[in-house]
Amino acid sequence: MLTFYIICFWVGLILTLITTIFGGNGGHSLNLEVDMDSGDSGQGGHGHSPINFTTILAFLTGFGGTGYILLKYNGLSGILILLIAAGIGLVIAAALFMFLSKVLMRDEHLMKLENYQIEGTLGTVTTAIPLHGTGELKYILGGTTRSIGVKEQNGQEISRGTKVVIVGMEKGIAIVTPFEELD
Repeated sequence: MLTFYIICFWVGLILTLITTIFGGNGGHSLNLEVDMDSGDSGQGGHGHSPINFTTILAFLTGFGGTGYILLKYNGLSGILILLIAAGIGLVIAAALFMFLSKVLMRDEHLMKLENYQIEGTLGTVTTAIPLHGTGELKYILGGTTRSIGVKEQNGQEISRGTKVVIVGMEKGIAIVTPFEELD
């Protein structure tokens, strides 16, 4: 049983070092995170599963190290050592997950295509659109106020302050129609 704990500890520690050196989030990631996002929570850290490669390695390292120390230097029974080692491993993995999700990843959000789809977005004309010309539009997308060059879909004139809806894009210019015309 001593060999089992040693193997668990060293495998966990070595894989932790490898993922730390080569990065845990890039193209070379060994991340096995399960996405449990059930909607747009708008909060960083939510939607991430506590069962991922990082927490599995933390559990394995804590379990193996605790099991080894208890078996080598304590006279407890094998089952009790197994339960204590598993408990300590779970505590270490949970503490790491809480630290990662509440401190390091609190401002991260899942990017979803529907949050960045420009067609159908409502905005306000900030620079009037002349006849067959272009103007400027202010709109909110993905929680950020943005501006873009616009032209009216039929080439009509639109005055400053008019509410419009983006109906398409053409060469980086948004095509809009007044909001009232959609009724």
